Amino acid sequence: MGKKKNQTVRAKRIKAAAEALEEQQAERIVSKTVESKPNQELFVIDTDAASNHALSFIPKEDRTSRKKKFDKQHVSDVSKVKRLIDTLGKDGVEKLAKEGAAAATKRRTRMRRTAGTARTNFDLWGGGGDAASGGGNNGKKKRNILPVMTGQSSAAGTAPMTLLATDDAANAITNDPQEQIAHNIDKDAIHPSKVQLSNKVVKIRTLTKSLSKPTVPIELAHGGQSYNPDENQHQDVIGEALSIELKREEALAYRKTPISNGLSKETLAIMVHSSDEEDSDSDDDSDDEEKNNDSFQPRLKSKVINRENKKTRVQRNKQKRTREEHASIQQRKKQKTFLHEVNEAKLRAKEIKQEERLQKERAEYLKRVQEEKRKEPLGLNFLHKLSDVDPIHVPSLPVALTSELGRKEKDDDDDENETVPTATTSLRKVRPKGSLLTDRSQSMISRNMVNPKRGANKFIVQGKKRTMKGGKGREYLLI
Repeated sequence: MGKKKNQTVRAKRIKAAAEALEEQQAERIVSKTVESKPNQELFVIDTDAASNHALSFIPKEDRTSRKKKFDKQHVSDVSKVKRLIDTLGKDGVEKLAKEGAAAATKRRTRMRRTAGTARTNFDLWGGGGDAASGGGNNGKKKRNILPVMTGQSSAAGTAPMTLLATDDAANAITNDPQEQIAHNIDKDAIHPSKVQLSNKVVKIRTLTKSLSKPTVPIELAHGGQSYNPDENQHQDVIGEALSIELKREEALAYRKTPISNGLSKETLAIMVHSSDEEDSDSDDDSDDEEKNNDSFQPRLKSKVINRENKKTRVQRNKQKRTREEHASIQQRKKQKTFLHEVNEAKLRAKEIKQEERLQKERAEYLKRVQEEKRKEPLGLNFLHKLSDVDPIHVPSLPVALTSELGRKEKDDDDDENETVPTATTSLRKVRPKGSLLTDRSQSMISRNMVNPKRGANKFIVQGKKRTMKGGKGREYLLI
């Protein structure tokens, strides 16, 4: 058996050596054929384009699709050019092509511009003409900007302005018709109604006008605030001024009142009574301790068992049956109630409709109140409204006191004495009341044109306040 195995291994080695020898002979023959050929046959110069070489790797289907796409694009371009020629004509197409070429050249020169060769196409000082000759705007006609009042009320009650570009705007606002004709100016072109605005601005102004409240820039003074007022009107204004001052006094008194005024009499009485009882208890305890020290007698504690409320087994069973019967009665009652609820669906629906009707009426009432409040003009009775919000800092209502008016009594022989509302002083001796600046500022605040001054309120910051340290970019930071 061992002899046959060695023979097979030997045969395999002989076969592998023969195959290697054949490969070497084949390589030697191929190399001899290449070495015998001249260089012209071995080396070839590629004279074709690289695209042709790349096309050889593209499948035939892709090449056909590309060709069809190119032909289709070519046909569409030709049709577009024909359409332009029909609409603009040959001269128009040539002009358009020249403009496109000029724009492309301008873009290329802008990208390749070197430093120091740039030239401005406008005049910094607003002169006319070309930039090379000291002018600007590339020879275009100068257009001025004119601010025009639009007449539309804004949220704050002011009339905003818009900027309108017009020719010779400075001369357009003149009222001389001959000058307008000389400058060929249309006066209606700058009229607020003829101003061309964007849709966005028009929508915003329409919404603002619909939501804006009516305002009263100047509130007419009451008749009682005159230097020679009617007696009844003067007393009415005095009452209004007095109500503002009373609110101020109440607010000041409330601010000066401390949070705690100490303990009440009832609390003090309870505390004194409790302290007396504690003293008496402490005295009794001290006496007991002295007695115990004299004669120590230990006392045994015995647990008292109350047998009066103990129930027998019959009573406990009876209570158990009673509880079970009560539970069954409650269960039957729930079932009966459920059946009644199913039968009373119409009644429940009626109650729901009634509740919905009440809610609808309330919503309509609130909407009506809000609409009335929105229609209420701003700027009326602003002192009374401010007295409800800030009674301490509200200005006083400007009105002269009765003693300051200089009234005198007129005696008649026939009639009884009566007070005549006539002033003995002249207008030069009238003492002014109030301040025009304060009145205007408060009126603007009530019309939401100016933000009110923030009071000196103390802001409580919870937590640790972070401090910023000086560093890069914060060299001048004040901490």
